Amino acid sequence: MEIVYLEHRRNQPLPIQSDSLVMALGFFDGVHLGHRRILQTAKAIALQKQMKLAVLTFFPHPKEVLQASTAPFPYLSPLPVKQAAFVEMGVDKLFIVEFTPEFSCLTPKAFVDLYIVGLQGKHVVAGFDFTYGYKGEGNMDLLQRASNGQFTVTVVEKLEYSNQKISSTVIRNLLSAGHVALIPDFLGDYYETWGTIRATPPRIQLSYRKAKILVEAGYLLPKQGVYKIQAKIEERWYDGICHLKKQEQGGAQELDVQLLGCSDIANGKQVKLRWVEFYFDKDNRVPNHTSSDQEGDRYAIRSFSL
Repeated sequence: MEIVYLEHRRNQPLPIQSDSLVMALGFFDGVHLGHRRILQTAKAIALQKQMKLAVLTFFPHPKEVLQASTAPFPYLSPLPVKQAAFVEMGVDKLFIVEFTPEFSCLTPKAFVDLYIVGLQGKHVVAGFDFTYGYKGEGNMDLLQRASNGQFTVTVVEKLEYSNQKISSTVIRNLLSAGHVALIPDFLGDYYETWGTIRATPPRIQLSYRKAKILVEAGYLLPKQGVYKIQAKIEERWYDGICHLKKQEQGGAQELDVQLLGCSDIANGKQVKLRWVEFYFDKDNRVPNHTSSDQEGDRYAIRSFSL
């Protein structure tokens, strides 16, 4: 996948693109099932039209730029994770537009002229609620009227689960409530974060191995508490327990974990954590959907003090 970084400058032309493109538009935080429907639709059209598939996305998040805050903005999928998902989905070219105050002031017409027509977008695919231009004044109806025969448009309708729109906001709310077991219905899989092993204290018993893992900066994490997790170290998955003590969103954060049957732990190794289920927090609130596996992990769970 070719990656093209675009910085909006007034009166400065964008790089010349020679290929005619089918272009998917969106921020795609989390690359959830709704996003995947958009990308799959765009891929099918690209194959039909024998064009390359491009994604036009933005970074950082508009809220990080337009809302006054010193705290880092937490993402469901930091940019490198999102890029890997696009590769998996068969994207040929990725345009990453730097979202700046100047870019946010573009009129809808200027956005279309510069970033669709100017980048050789011949067919555009986006969700029904995609907006663009200054204060989101442009919508999918306006985009179809603004094409002037220069490109065609496909609108992907709302995708729902249990009468609820699949969206990044819903997934964020589930994380904030600790309902990680419900996230696969919206995301398509368990929520995952990447980190690095920082310390490996002695075993607490024969079957479990403790470790401290530093989660990479940029991630939105669930609420504080004890969770059932799965950890991938190199090419092997391990079941385990994680204690999330603080919720300092967006920055690097250290976690206490215990992994079952894991002997391959060494400082500096990369770890992918999969958040499977919430067990309890300091208020001892246990969701109704907690599984019977909790009983099997009781020894490791008791070692965590909240």
